[in-house]
Amino acid sequence: MNFRLLLSTAAVAVLPLASASAAVVFFPNNPAGFNAAIAGRPLLGTENWEQSNLAAGNLMFLNDPLSPGVANGPFTTGTGTGAGVTAQSNTGGANSSALSPLGVAGLATASAGFAGTPSDQLSPNNWNQSFDLIFNAVGGPAGAVSLIGLYFDAAASSSTSTPGSLLISVYDLSNVLLGTQTLTGVDYSQTDYIGIQATGTSRIGRINLYASTNSANSTAGADDISVYSAVPEPSSAAYFGLLLLSSLRRRRS
Repeated sequence: MNFRLLLSTAAVAVLPLASASAAVVFFPNNPAGFNAAIAGRPLLGTENWEQSNLAAGNLMFLNDPLSPGVANGPFTTGTGTGAGVTAQSNTGGANSSALSPLGVAGLATASAGFAGTPSDQLSPNNWNQSFDLIFNAVGGPAGAVSLIGLYFDAAASSSTSTPGSLLISVYDLSNVLLGTQTLTGVDYSQTDYIGIQATGTSRIGRINLYASTNSANSTAGADDISVYSAVPEPSSAAYFGLLLLSSLRRRRS
């Protein structure tokens, strides 16, 4: 069954504190906490699907995957190479440990104004599929990612109706599960947020989103994705310290 008669983004339950699971920390609806935790990490790039040339108020299907720099449907330049986000459906649904894109017409994109969507959005084209975001930024591996989660339900009549839950699963570069987080009260009004920070030496290779409420008639998406480096920028004090050390070594030599 082709996905979208109506769409349904994230009205996440407000959790003021970060929650940790395995080698990743989640910041649901807490951008201030996320920004504090990743202070000093360079922003590698953002992805908001706005490079689509689909006319306002429309829905269009496109093939998996949607990749950086590769023309696909209304995305004549693909996704941005800075953030390096490849988006595709996952026919495994909740069982997202393996990549399983549908292929032909695997994705759906809605432009601003379609069924109340506030901006261009992207998701799988069929119910009961999950949504993979695969990261390969030109500036290096992702150490942190923030995004808006989207929940779409067949019964929705507006962007704020028929909310549900999203299961977010985070995998490393070797496709090992780092942790999961469930967001509740999610729709597609695009008002809520989650920050995800890898800890230690972990890196984020893939994020999977699955609409776990009424799964036979719902699916998940994401928007406003920001990708951050795993390596913080050196502080000015550290930088000048290195300069001083280099100068002393030259004098001794």
